[in-house]
Amino acid sequence: MNQILYKCSFENNNGTKNVKRKFIIVLVCAILLIFIAVFVYFFIKYEMFQKEKLSKDLVSNFNIMTLYTTPNEPYTATPIVNESDGEPFVIGLIQIDEIDLTYPILSSTSEDLLKVSPCRFYGPMPNTTR
Repeated sequence: MNQILYKCSFENNNGTKNVKRKFIIVLVCAILLIFIAVFVYFFIKYEMFQKEKLSKDLVSNFNIMTLYTTPNEPYTATPIVNESDGEPFVIGLIQIDEIDLTYPILSSTSEDLLKVSPCRFYGPMPNTTR
């Protein structure tokens, strides 16, 4: 049997200290990366929760405002506060009953508003003609 026998470098005390030091450095880096990944995950979930809450508040506001308007008086919504250009407001609702989904449709389009809810892209406002 051809086997090569040699002295293991781990038997040297200096070698084991280097291996232990490298192992500790790699372990600390891995733990830090895990903590950072968990923090980023929960931060993204929190942002999604806040946007969902804003969307539900807009739907609730729209439902209340349309409930108290008379048939002869058209619905007028107060603009929502956002960093986007102009002052967007709710112009309608998208409802999908099969999956229990309700989102407001906002009057203008921007990157921030699209993260919250669907927006009107083109054309006149509802119940108006050009």
